[in-house]
Parts: sequence; structure tokens; C-alpha cells
Amino acid sequence: MFLKNDYQASLRNGSLGCITVIEDGKVTADFDGTEIELSGYGLDDLALAYAITVHKAQGSSFKRA
Repeated sequence: MFLKNDYQASLRNGSLGCITVIEDGKVTADFDGTEIELSGYGLDDLALAYAITVHKAQGSSFKRA
């Protein structure tokens, strides 16, 4: 899970992805079909997401009922 908004990478707080490659201090993750390479401080914004809450959807563009 990405933990902050990064508009240049099209990632938002709560974006879920799957790590595909780890090498040389860099992590490549697939976020909805888009592979993003993260390194340095960008790695601080990744967290394991075994279980998440609806709170992470706050500020998203989900449609209201």
C-alpha cells in the first residue's frame, strides 16, 4: 500500500499494489497494471497491507450511494 499522494506517479494514499521486483535498493510494484519503480524516500511510503480499513478510502473518488 502506498501511504501518501504522489501525483506525478499517479499514486494516492491507499493505492494497493503488488511488489514484482526487489533489487539494488529499488522496488518495482504493479499498481493496477502500471509498474512504478520506487527507491530512496519513496520506499518510506510503502507499507504491507495484510488488512486495511475503509478509512484508507477517504478522499477517494468512490461514488456515493
